Amino acid sequence: MVVLQSFNATVAFSTILLASAVTQRENFVEQEHNIAESLQRSMLSDLSPAYPDLACAARYIPATAQVAVGGDWYDVIPLRDGRVGFVVGDVTGHGVGAAAEMGQLRMVLRAYALDDHSPAETLHRVNRLLCGLNPSAMA
Repeated sequence: MVVLQSFNATVAFSTILLASAVTQRENFVEQEHNIAESLQRSMLSDLSPAYPDLACAARYIPATAQVAVGGDWYDVIPLRDGRVGFVVGDVTGHGVGAAAEMGQLRMVLRAYALDDHSPAETLHRVNRLLCGLNPSAMA
């Protein structure tokens, strides 16, 4: 009888520990998901600037619920001559690495576009930089 009670107590205690670990893991995954989504949204363009004769709107929906951060981006760039540049891009991969590459490419593309390069020259320069930074990357 004592052995049976000890066994029952051990099973109950193990169940409590396992339930606690599962709950902590679920909380961690949800917190990680929220952080990743906030990171992704902070890297995307704020389309709030007003452009004459142009209305801009965007909606970003992650491809999967498990990975809310990746290499997708869009940007609207006011050019010096009054034109507006619009870009949509995607760095291959998911996770923080793809988000970091996306941030680099987005900023360098914006810089080259604001430096009065043609769209073709801007993309050529961005490609050259990407090949220099990470030859196996693709965007």
